[in-house]
Amino acid sequence: MKFIKDNSYLIFKLAINQLGMAVFGLVLALAANKYPSVLLLVSFFAVAFYMVLIYTMMWEVGSKDGIRNKSRGVKCDTFKATKITLIANSFNIAVFLLILIGRIIMGDGSGYSGLYNVAVAIGGFAEAMYLGIVNNVVALFANAKYTATAVMYFIIIIPSLVSATLAYLLGYNDKRIFPHKKREK
Repeated sequence: MKFIKDNSYLIFKLAINQLGMAVFGLVLALAANKYPSVLLLVSFFAVAFYMVLIYTMMWEVGSKDGIRNKSRGVKCDTFKATKITLIANSFNIAVFLLILIGRIIMGDGSGYSGLYNVAVAIGGFAEAMYLGIVNNVVALFANAKYTATAVMYFIIIIPSLVSATLAYLLGYNDKRIFPHKKREK
C-alpha cells in the first residue's frame, strides 16, 4: 500500500496518458475504419506514440531515482516501473479478465456471452489505439476468434510494461536509446 501511495502521481499520470491515447486512438480508428490496412498502419502509429509517451515519462522517473539513490547509496528497485505500470494498467487487466471469463462462459463459441461482448466493447474503447492490430490478428484466427481476442487483450498490456521498465532502467543508469546532443557554447 505504501508503494501505491508513494507513486500515486505516476500511476495517475500513466492512467491519464492512456485515457488520452484511447481517445486519440478511437478518433484515428473511426477515421480509418473502412480500410483495414490503413487502420493497421494508424494503429501502429498510435501505439508507437503511446510507447514514446510512456518511455519519456519513465526515463525521467528513472533518472531522478538514479541520482537520488546513488547519492544515498540505495540499491535500484529494478521492477519499480513494472509495478507502477501494472497498477496503472489494472483497468486493462480487469477488462482482460472479464473477456476471459466471458469466453469461458461462452464455451466452444456456439453459446452467447453478454459479459464477453460488453467486456470487448469496453476494451475496444480503453485500448482503442490497438484496434487495428487486434482486428488484424483476430482475423488471422477466424476459427478461434473469441479465444484470439481474449489473448490479444492480454498481449496488448505487455508493450507498456516493457517500454516503462526499459525506460526506467536506462534513465536510472543515465543511458539513452538515442544519443543526446549537447549544445555548443
